[in-house]
Amino acid sequence: MLPLSLDFTPYQNHGDGIFPAAHSQPFFWSDRALPVGTATAGDNWRAIFWGVPFETIAPAEQAEVMNRVVGWLSDLGDSSFVVDQRVGLVGEPRTYTLTVQQMDNGLSNSVWLTNTLSPWLQIDLASITGDATYNAATRQLTWSGTLPSGGQHLITYQATPTGPLALGQIIENEVVLHDGRHDLTFTRRATSWVNAPEIATTITAVPNQPLVATVFTTTVDLQNLGLAASGPISTVVSLPNSFYVVTDTLRSSAGSASVGDRRLYWEGLLDVGDVVTLTLVLTREVTAFPQRAAFTTLVDDGVTHPAFFAEWIDLPVYTSYLPVLRHESVP
Repeated sequence: MLPLSLDFTPYQNHGDGIFPAAHSQPFFWSDRALPVGTATAGDNWRAIFWGVPFETIAPAEQAEVMNRVVGWLSDLGDSSFVVDQRVGLVGEPRTYTLTVQQMDNGLSNSVWLTNTLSPWLQIDLASITGDATYNAATRQLTWSGTLPSGGQHLITYQATPTGPLALGQIIENEVVLHDGRHDLTFTRRATSWVNAPEIATTITAVPNQPLVATVFTTTVDLQNLGLAASGPISTVVSLPNSFYVVTDTLRSSAGSASVGDRRLYWEGLLDVGDVVTLTLVLTREVTAFPQRAAFTTLVDDGVTHPAFFAEWIDLPVYTSYLPVLRHESVP
């Protein structure tokens, strides 16, 4: 899910970022490179902790946010629906995998699901696994059953994008899951595109002085791994609040780059296979304890939906070593 834009009006901004513990995970991100919600699961419980009021989320996004919250908190929270490739060709089969997972809480659960296929997808009936049933009239794949504690049910099938599809055409595929024990319904989506760009992003931060670890060179690589040239790309890299930007060190191998408000911006075009590299020097205060820092990247390739990437980097402490002198007398 993309970072949430938060509006605290008319509230005072008492929101905060959250660094998840080792047994937790980021659940929602804000547009300031920090998680504002974390999720933690135990043997028979689940919890989501928020660092911001729910009311600060844009009204248009609140329903989708709550859909995700309810889905994850339910007994079926680890269920997933994925497609094997984000970008593909017309006429090239794509494999969809639906994993229905009951949490390990000592209880069984009744499950119903309905997957309504996009009108652009032609399903291969022979490829359906997991005892699911397909109704051609309604274009729906359905399954129901009972899962024991910790039980899992796997459904897979292949479907081929067909018809007069434009370059960059989106193909949305949605499944509706019903948790019988709690009488909750939520959705999972697998989205892909036809003949579109796909921008991969990597971020590294390397200390220029390993023992001091106060000066870092940050490198951002963007590469088009897709099947078509991008549109005008807009990229925003949010930098950790604990860093200071050395503005005049910014370098870009192509396009237009700038920095401001602890963010790195890049605009340009990437043909298929093209790579652009950005470098920027950051500094931080000397610390006597290790830190974790999050770098996030939001990439809008001008064709598909924006993509969000997050990289956690562990920062070493300031370290110094005293010389050891040894004197041996020679007889």
